[in-house]
Amino acid sequence: MKKFLSLFAAVLFAGSMMAEPIILDYSAKGYANQQDLDGVAVTEGVISITLAKGSGSNGPKYYTTGTGARTYGGNTMTIACSEGLITTIVFDFTQNDKDYTVDAGVYSKADAMWTGSAETILFTTEAGSGHNRIRSVAIYLNGEEPVIDTWVADTISVAAANALIAQKDKHDHYVVGVLMGAPFNVYDPFKGTVSFWLSDVENPTDSIEFFQGGAENNGQWASLMEAQETLHKGDTVMVYAGALMTYGKAANDTITEITGGYYAEMIGANSNPPVVEYEELTVAEAIAIAEALNPDKGKSKSTTQIYAVYGYVVGISGTKTNTFYLADEAGAYGEFQAYQCAEIDAAVAEGDYVVVTGPITHYFGYDKENPDDESKYYHNYEISGGKLEHAVAPEGIENVVLTEKAQKVMVDGVMYIVRDNKMFDVRGAQVR
Repeated sequence: MKKFLSLFAAVLFAGSMMAEPIILDYSAKGYANQQDLDGVAVTEGVISITLAKGSGSNGPKYYTTGTGARTYGGNTMTIACSEGLITTIVFDFTQNDKDYTVDAGVYSKADAMWTGSAETILFTTEAGSGHNRIRSVAIYLNGEEPVIDTWVADTISVAAANALIAQKDKHDHYVVGVLMGAPFNVYDPFKGTVSFWLSDVENPTDSIEFFQGGAENNGQWASLMEAQETLHKGDTVMVYAGALMTYGKAANDTITEITGGYYAEMIGANSNPPVVEYEELTVAEAIAIAEALNPDKGKSKSTTQIYAVYGYVVGISGTKTNTFYLADEAGAYGEFQAYQCAEIDAAVAEGDYVVVTGPITHYFGYDKENPDDESKYYHNYEISGGKLEHAVAPEGIENVVLTEKAQKVMVDGVMYIVRDNKMFDVRGAQVR
């Protein structure tokens, strides 16, 4: 894969016909983590760059993670020259997820480069989730052109990747290493990327974090569960590293990581992979976890951990496909949803005992026409897009059709569930 993120070093080899670019380096500005950059102008010589919130829901900020200025969907970036014409702009990204539209010239996301002839160019970040991390920008004036780095990503070990980070390498690479544990997710909600740790094949004490990367061919993982069922501890894999960098606020708390990457290839699967196990919950326990997430009005919040929730199907949605209501007892009121399951092992009927696997989500809804009417607020507790499988019902538990809606009560600071004049704890055990 040819990359164009390391053009600045190549300029040093340009002949006398080539002028040095003007470089604006966000990583050298000393900004604080999450510093607001909305309306902040950065100037170097005759060039200025101003980032603005524009139509975005998030404004541009500087993050020490990735050492760059982040532009989100709808944000704008104005690059202006006070003397002469801008003819080439080359971006040094540590993350290049979003495309830009421009009001002059042509921008190429693949090349991270703008070409044209203008005094001022307005870049607008495409809408949607995700962001770009701009470490620095090189601007060429009056027809001067950069020398294109013809670097092709090579394949290196984890140990070699760490050595290159120490040398402040800016190229992309393919890195081969051994998974030290199951993939995990740090984003809420899940965004199609996962993290995991890799150790060096020859020296297991040498490690690096693969941070929130995509699936094969830079696609998205359908779920964290899919990633955990594909990649196991002990697998030898190759990943693409868009950038190699360090992360950490203190000198003694610095880790090395791969960013802007994706899982590329299985080199050698563990012949005896560990069984993927998820914490098992009753419906009551799942609801308690969902309630504790406490999202803002109109938003969802999900666990980063995967759970296996067992319960009886007590209702089937007539409006949403593959959506079922679950309870700890057959016939009870179902407060928990298996919402639009992505995988189902067989046809589902009311009364079936099932297990639904996935992150637990709490959605806080409201009437958009009357957003302040608290009487119309509602809370959905669910596993969305999970896997549903039929299970064997616990022995000795009788399927009882309940006649009363369940209620939650607090006794001495402990939550209990009351159904049909019976009291249960959050694990579903009857206490009274």
